Amino acid sequence: GGKHTNTLGAQLNRIPIGSKHDAIIIEGGINDDADSQSAVDDYPSCVANQKRTTFAGAMAYIVNNLKKRFPSAKIYVITPGGLYYGHTDRPFDFIIKADQIRKAAQLLGLPTIDWDREGRLSFVFNNSKGTGNGTNASPFLYNVPSRETGDLLHPNEVGAVYLAENVIKELRAKNE
Repeated sequence: GGKHTNTLGAQLNRIPIGSKHDAIIIEGGINDDADSQSAVDDYPSCVANQKRTTFAGAMAYIVNNLKKRFPSAKIYVITPGGLYYGHTDRPFDFIIKADQIRKAAQLLGLPTIDWDREGRLSFVFNNSKGTGNGTNASPFLYNVPSRETGDLLHPNEVGAVYLAENVIKELRAKNE
């Protein structure tokens, strides 16, 4: 198999040894396919066996590793927001994945920060052909900047601040 260096599991190794953390925020899933219904039905087993081909098993693997390294840190899970899905023919997949990630987090006893509900930036209902001409009927062009993104996909500085502010608001609400 190939080496995947941008997975959440691979990123665990990038955390400096000896670093200390009060809170850890896990966010991922935007580029992943949703789990099948049979996999979701099997989430308790996936968690128990750390079956990393599912959201629940992968999250269990990551969380178990984080808890070993940072036993006093509070761990939160962020659901994927709706940025990318405006570019696809399946623009609401992020909602399905967010529900699956919420279920996995619940099985692990972790609170979630719901970017799918509160953290959207420039969610656009579009299609993969990249149509749009700026009119009310067809407002968005594919791959053009918006106030919060460089390309309707990746947050720019304004978008990153918005997402961070949303996380802070949610953390405060969960810790009151």
